Amino acid sequence: MNYTIANSLTNDILSLCILPTEQCNFRCTYCYESFKLKKMQNKTVEAILKLVTQRSAGIKQLNVEWFGGEPLLAQDIVLYLSKKFQELSLKYGFKYTSSMTTNAYLLNKALFQKLLSCGVTSYQISLDGPKEIHDKTRILINKKGTFEKIWTNLLAIRDADGDFQITIRVHYFQKTLDDIKAFTNTLNKSFQDDKRFIIFYRNISNLSNCSSENLSIYENHEEIKTIQSDLNELTDGIETIPTEEENYICYACKANFFIIRADASVSKCTVCLDEDINHIGKLNTNGELELNQDKARLWSIGLQTEEPDHLICPYYNVIKPEVVDKINDIS
Repeated sequence: MNYTIANSLTNDILSLCILPTEQCNFRCTYCYESFKLKKMQNKTVEAILKLVTQRSAGIKQLNVEWFGGEPLLAQDIVLYLSKKFQELSLKYGFKYTSSMTTNAYLLNKALFQKLLSCGVTSYQISLDGPKEIHDKTRILINKKGTFEKIWTNLLAIRDADGDFQITIRVHYFQKTLDDIKAFTNTLNKSFQDDKRFIIFYRNISNLSNCSSENLSIYENHEEIKTIQSDLNELTDGIETIPTEEENYICYACKANFFIIRADASVSKCTVCLDEDINHIGKLNTNGELELNQDKARLWSIGLQTEEPDHLICPYYNVIKPEVVDKINDIS
């Protein structure tokens, strides 16, 4: 844990989560995002490049996560910056890793190979189960289903050459659990023994304004652990992610991690995007991060307390008003 905390504090590592657009082609029934912001302007794109360029001589590692909205609606920005980051890593000798959270509707084989060639090698793609279940919740703006397109893209990617990692995040609800258990057979047949694919079974989170009853979510922690263990055992020949990760630290807790939003504002958490406490600063056009240090420190208080709850989720366990006063006493 001490090593993990040290990596969350060091200036040798720079981690950026970039939202090149906050628009999305999906309207998932449980989504919490507002889609208020549009595509990132060129001046912000260039400011990100200046930020990384200025830091390049002094870092040993650059981690870039592409998020949204749906980042592939701004694939020109993703490809442009990814190529530039790759060039900088070769010039200055730092390690460069890049990942993406995408709904994969636009991730055809040709685009995937372009992304792979400029260093975007890790992806998280969500499914809500088989077609008849998925197409009720993960839908396009026009209400049409999305499973067929995503599944076709996943199979095409499976047949591509290259070193990459695809985490298929499979959501389950109370009312769909039996369907998810049956769906493991399809996953096994399609991705068995391909070590580039990982399955992550995830109880759906209530992050939107939907009622828990409408979402039919599981809320008992021990019950969730049992369900995920059972699903992992049903998955044959594919690596699965365990229910609980040892020494886990939330990205938002890390002092060297920043979210660059489409309007050049800087945040820490991808969940509470519109809350004031999450607006910790802005990226200036000269590439400098202008930060509210008091807000930024609050997100990283777990690095001082080393309390597991503070490290696992600073938003729910530190930022929430009922515990802020208590944390202020520590800081």
